[in-house]
Amino acid sequence: VMFGFSVKGLAEELAQTIDSAYQLLLEGSEWLHNSKAQCKKLKDKAPGTMLLLNRLIHWFPWSCSLLTGVLCLIKVVVWENTWDWTRILLDGVGLRMLYYRTFESGDVTLNDHPVDRTIFAVWVMWRWLQLLDCLRGMYAFGPSVLPILEAIKRVSNFIIVLVFMLLAFTNAYYVFNVRDDPPHPWVAAAFMILRLGVFVDFDLFELEGTDPIMRPIKENLHPQDPTPTDMWYSVRALFGLVAFFVG
Repeated sequence: VMFGFSVKGLAEELAQTIDSAYQLLLEGSEWLHNSKAQCKKLKDKAPGTMLLLNRLIHWFPWSCSLLTGVLCLIKVVVWENTWDWTRILLDGVGLRMLYYRTFESGDVTLNDHPVDRTIFAVWVMWRWLQLLDCLRGMYAFGPSVLPILEAIKRVSNFIIVLVFMLLAFTNAYYVFNVRDDPPHPWVAAAFMILRLGVFVDFDLFELEGTDPIMRPIKENLHPQDPTPTDMWYSVRALFGLVAFFVG
């Protein structure tokens, strides 16, 4: 025994390691021999399949490199610059529509083109917001507007909670099936809950899907409350929940 270990024990462990390595080499050699034999049989029986496998093995590293490069290009060009591409696309569409309506048709108001008017309105609004963003570089305006923009960024969590609350109540009101206004009952339900929860603009009869009845009394029309429906209690319970949790 020397330096805290036995020379005999060390020799035994070394011999076991060498024996394990030798067995591993034998198994690897046997597997390689069997693989060559199987490949030869496959080549004799199905040369087309063997050729396809050889091509796949040969081109697999290059395919992985090419796919990685394409994904990186998409990530850099598209994903990381999505906002810039959106801005460029919106500006291009807006300028094209402005040129067409001004110099070709002469109708700047975009009459009889609802889609064009909507896109043009979004572009005009976007240009005003860009002008506001450019004013941040002015010393007389920038320092006072930066805290406002920072406060808007910090209310993102509040907005997320508000949106989920509105979606929950909108879905519940949609299930009531008390309004089927066009273009879709879901849109009608969403605007009803938005008016009630955010703008506190509501009409209990309208929420219930009814309207006051105008009855003539002494040659004048006077509104009369409609007959309550089966959803009277449910609608008012939802009204209370929206007013309490959102409004």
